[in-house]
Amino acid sequence: MAVELVSYRNNKSTEHLNRMLFILHSKRNPEGFLFLFRSILSAYKIILFYILILGITINN
Repeated sequence: MAVELVSYRNNKSTEHLNRMLFILHSKRNPEGFLFLFRSILSAYKIILFYILILGITINN
């Protein structure tokens, strides 16, 4: 269950990264850097979530 969730989140974050890079490279969007900053924050939250899940599975 936890492994499926982690792999699902990995796929979603990869999609998110691709979309983020695409938006960053498109010159028409001036909010690209703001979006990048927000994405980095959400990626940080996802990493904390991974650490939490790993800690729970190791302790059990």
